[in-house]
Amino acid sequence: SNVTNNNRLNLGDWDSKSSLNTRPSDWMMSHLRAFYEFTGDKTWLTVINNLYDVYTQFSNKYSPNTGLISDFVVKNPPQPAPKDFLNESQYTNAYYYNASRVPLRIVMDYAMYGEKRSKVISDKVSSWIQNKTNGNPSKIVDGYQLNGSNIGSYPTAVFVSPFIAASTTKSDNQKWVNSGWDWMKNKKESYFSDSYNLLTMLFITGNWWKPVPDDKKIENLINDETQKGYDK
Repeated sequence: SNVTNNNRLNLGDWDSKSSLNTRPSDWMMSHLRAFYEFTGDKTWLTVINNLYDVYTQFSNKYSPNTGLISDFVVKNPPQPAPKDFLNESQYTNAYYYNASRVPLRIVMDYAMYGEKRSKVISDKVSSWIQNKTNGNPSKIVDGYQLNGSNIGSYPTAVFVSPFIAASTTKSDNQKWVNSGWDWMKNKKESYFSDSYNLLTMLFITGNWWKPVPDDKKIENLINDETQKGYDK
């Protein structure tokens, strides 16, 4: 992705036709927030705020009951890309193999930085998918229309795992998360799905670490030593 002159993320610096066309699976909010912490450049915060606004506008109009987002989003106000956008697939206007990664991207901003908008989105998506599957992660399928109707027919990790990640925001979801974990740890598929399964498992187990600038590492070290001295 590429930060545009209107502080949005487009498809890349190769896309000279539009500064609005975007792929939500590139909206790695926690990464952008880390960039801000390391650089102090508030442009990153503006980009984050803009992307949350796009998500909210999109969901309010196209997925008010599910919180899902399409593989690609275009124009302003934001709307689903047309079918076969960029010759990707006939489901570029739906929640498919690109957008399936979004729940993990979003929930990390809450887990690492306490972003409330991240939790709102994650909770909505989690609540919907649990109701959709009657609490059985193995009933998640590989693709949904924005209204929640099925496109796919079988569970695959690149869909299941991010939904489970999004559910880690509330202790009420523990039974669902446990069931999802049992499914994830036994799943073996192809490179793409296995890679995303691993990334999600690292996140859920607390092994996806939050990057900390060197000056804050020193500050934390001083605070730790001060605390140790106080304890003595």
